[in-house]
Amino acid sequence: MSIRLGSFFPLVVSLSALLSGVVMPVVGALADRTQWKRELLALFAYLGAIATMGLYFLQGDRFLLGGILLVVANVAYAVSLVVYFRRLPCQMSETRCPPAPER
Repeated sequence: MSIRLGSFFPLVVSLSALLSGVVMPVVGALADRTQWKRELLALFAYLGAIATMGLYFLQGDRFLLGGILLVVANVAYAVSLVVYFRRLPCQMSETRCPPAPER
């Protein structure tokens, strides 16, 4: 399978948007149902930051690795925003959020 170099970037961005659309609701539900909001936020924020820093070290024709790092960075950024917005009501209230319901 060959991909034109000019269409690689739009393809990677589209792939990251599709993958974000699949992962964000799952992690959002996980953040709602558990008390791991802070840990999930830290995990995805650091994962996105590390993937973005990895882009700096790319050289030459390693555009496939760059595409993978771009997908990871975009998905991690989107998921960290979802977890942050799930955590925001707990940060703004004067009382702590109630514990997650047990099943």
